[in-house]
Amino acid sequence: MLETETIGIRFEISREYLNHFAQLFENFPVEKYTWYVSCSENYSSSNGKIHRFLPNGIYSGDEFSTIIHSELKYYIHLIVLFAVPTGDAFDTNIIDSYADYIKSNAEIALLSADSFVDLYIKDHNALKNIFTSCNKYYSNGAIPLEWSTSKNDGREKFKV
Repeated sequence: MLETETIGIRFEISREYLNHFAQLFENFPVEKYTWYVSCSENYSSSNGKIHRFLPNGIYSGDEFSTIIHSELKYYIHLIVLFAVPTGDAFDTNIIDSYADYIKSNAEIALLSADSFVDLYIKDHNALKNIFTSCNKYYSNGAIPLEWSTSKNDGREKFKV
């Protein structure tokens, strides 16, 4: 596939309490980015109790890394996640479509609802690395792991 055609990855995560983001970003330098979380409805499980996980907010790369690499196991129900280079300002309200995302300084956009994930990454090398992680952890879902292209991506809005 031509790199210029590839815009992201589509896959399904398991509906279990796991460390999904640690698996997904296994070979990615999350510390180099500021992470913007919105539309978050996710839960962690510890000591037999259920808690909110990764609530709406802005997380430094170090904070995000600590959270996703903690011992917590969590379930992803809904999330919109953007990553921008540390130090860059960002307004999540300016992203309504893929075209808006491309014009923005966001390097990553992850949209997930009910275990279905659309992940967009501008850096094609990083996208390939994350595809490898996805293939390792999420290739057995009901939805096959696949590359998103401008031709097969039906998403009209960057909302969940």
